[in-house]
Parts: sequence; structure tokens; C-alpha cells
Amino acid sequence: LVKDTVRAILVTGDGTAWVGSNSGLDEVDLAQGRVVRHFPTKNIVTVVREQDSANLWIGTYLGGLQRFQKQTGLQMGFVHRPEQPHRLVANSIQDIVVDNQRTTWIATDRGISRIGVRALQFGFYSTSLRSKFVSSLVQDVDGDIWIGGRGLMKMNPLDASQRTNVLLLKDNLISSLLCDREGTIWIGTNRGLMKHSRS
Repeated sequence: LVKDTVRAILVTGDGTAWVGSNSGLDEVDLAQGRVVRHFPTKNIVTVVREQDSANLWIGTYLGGLQRFQKQTGLQMGFVHRPEQPHRLVANSIQDIVVDNQRTTWIATDRGISRIGVRALQFGFYSTSLRSKFVSSLVQDVDGDIWIGGRGLMKMNPLDASQRTNVLLLKDNLISSLLCDREGTIWIGTNRGLMKHSRS
């Protein structure tokens, strides 16, 4: 790898590591040790997720969202445009989850955008947390999406009106979420680690 700050890692089933850094995306063949640099950019890559077997979602800091075709290297960019209401809600991408229905949920510093699997049309989802800032997303074993920021809430992705505030935080910020095999939600914050056991 080029000497750089690594911010995101995704290992796919074919033995490839996709590494996001301060200056782009690297494709690392773990068996051969080969590294290919893709779309060097001034934008920091913050998150890398698989949309499906052929495409990656690449989130950046202030540069919006990229859809990247693994075989061809083609990319399609999405950015926030105030005059287009059905676009990305903000350009600073914090996290991405592709749920069981293949809907993509995008956490930003101004709320959540969602993208349907077919038309790549954007929708906006408003949380009931203390601020619009959303730092992390995870889907649990029951299919619910957990949303972290200045608090923690969960929602049913098939009916976004079904949502529950699980934890409201005044001073600390949730930075990462993980769901283990038993359904326990592990919550990383700027003041330590918490967990929410499955009821």
C-alpha cells in the first residue's frame, strides 16, 4: 500500500481486500499480494461495503457516494444537490448498510438516505435522535436496522414508521455498532463500550 491513513477495510468472498484511505481505494489480492489503486481522490474514503457481488459502495468525507463496479472499474458518483430533493442528503458519508431486501441505507452528518435496489432513487429518512448526525448503522438478526449517533434507535426497514428510541445520549457519541450471532448489539462510544442484549 501507499503510505497512508487506512480508514475502511472490506474483505470479499473471493479473497480480495478493499482498503479505503485518505487518498482513494486500494484493491489488494491477498493470495498474490498485488495492490491496485483505484480512483485516487482528494476525498477521504470513510466506508466500503458490497452492494452485491458485482458492485461496491464507497463512502467519502465531503465527496459523496460512489458506486464502483469491481470487474470494470467503472464508477458512478452521487452527491448532495439542494435543488434535487431526491438525491443524497449530505456529502459526508459515515456508514452504509445493505439490508436483507437489498435496500441501501446511508448514514451522513445530516441524516439518512436510502436507495432502492432497482432504480437507484434516493429517499430521506428522518430519525428522532437528538441531532441529525448519524455515525453508524447495523442490521440485527431479526432484520431491524439500528441507528447510532447522539443516541441509539432501531427501526423496521420494511416500515420506517415502526421505530424505537433505545438510548438517548446527552454528551457522548456512538461511533460504531456491531451485532453478534446471539443478537447482542455492541455499542462503541467516545466514553467506552456498551451492549444491548436481545430481549
